[in-house]
Amino acid sequence: MDTHAPHGPGSPSHGATRQADLHVRLLHEGDPIKRATLHLELAGLCMSNGQFEQAGRHFREALHLDQTLDIARVRLRELGVGVPRGRTGLRAWFSRKSG
Repeated sequence: MDTHAPHGPGSPSHGATRQADLHVRLLHEGDPIKRATLHLELAGLCMSNGQFEQAGRHFREALHLDQTLDIARVRLRELGVGVPRGRTGLRAWFSRKSG
């Protein structure tokens, strides 16, 4: 009987491996547009893992590198980043769902 967790796409270890790979690629990528794309991908992985604070950091960095990335701006609004009052966006939605 195999007691090890699966390592294919969709498994938790695959997500962690993908994140590590993207971080390494960020270290070696010099093109700001490609770096922005890598940050977007990292943000998406963080979102799917419930790591909203980290996702926000990656969305902000992507937008800093490429200000034409409207999707990063939209996702930051959904996360409630930069919204002065209360908890809004996805963070509030997840709080309602878990509460």
